[in-house]
Amino acid sequence: MQKRYSMIGGAIAALLLAAFFVIRGFLGKSTEFQSQNVARIALCDDSDEDLCVISFGKNGADGMVIAFQLPRADYPAFQAIATNKGVENIYPCEAVASAPMIVYCTGAATPLGESLAIEIRAIEGNILIARGDFTLMALMVASSSSSFNAVIAADEKIIAPTPTPGAGYPNP
Repeated sequence: MQKRYSMIGGAIAALLLAAFFVIRGFLGKSTEFQSQNVARIALCDDSDEDLCVISFGKNGADGMVIAFQLPRADYPAFQAIATNKGVENIYPCEAVASAPMIVYCTGAATPLGESLAIEIRAIEGNILIARGDFTLMALMVASSSSSFNAVIAADEKIIAPTPTPGAGYPNP
């Protein structure tokens, strides 16, 4: 009986030791992530000082546009790498000439309700500079009377254009 308890105790100790190394491995990765000074990407709000996502939009039948707001004018040129269900897609990015603090990246569409992991990599050196995880709950759809162009106000906050309702629009 004593031998049986020793074996059970040894098995429990081995499991705890294995769990310790697994947890330590996960914590080591998160520390490495933080030590690389990789910024977290989130949806834009009033107090953003880092790169942030303005919106996700549809670009044709099979495309998607991710609009980013840059934190500063000298932010490095970058591309977005979006991963959905284990498939990586490269989204080339370009700044808007009339609003240089806004960058649009275009690539493959991700269906609504699905997760999208985004990595931002500097063009020069392919260095990871930001990353974030999103669940797509809505996509902006451009119509012939509106566009994805944003207007920058004097205080550099983003003001999205409001489309004018067409004929037949129900008025209460």
